[in-house]
Amino acid sequence: MKTANFLFVAASALLLIAGCAVGPNFKKPAAPTVSGYTTTPLRSTAGVKSVPGGEAQRFVQGLDIPGDWWKLFHSQPLNDLIERSLTKNPDLKAAQAALVV
Repeated sequence: MKTANFLFVAASALLLIAGCAVGPNFKKPAAPTVSGYTTTPLRSTAGVKSVPGGEAQRFVQGLDIPGDWWKLFHSQPLNDLIERSLTKNPDLKAAQAALVV
């Protein structure tokens, strides 16, 4: 048991000392200069016409998505599910109150 305690203390001390490897002279590197996630712009359409339902999708750059984005699918079961989940799940105040108790 004493050996296990000694090994634990020694390993903890080594980890603490290793944390000092980045000293006060550390200089944060500059952020990369990129303007997007890809090197070339994305195509405005995508799709495979040789399969059923393979009509072209349109991608609109810079379009804002509404807060109730699920309604864009025009699915009443999805709307009901989201509505039920929003009303039945606790909000942040309730979650914080649960942590206090």
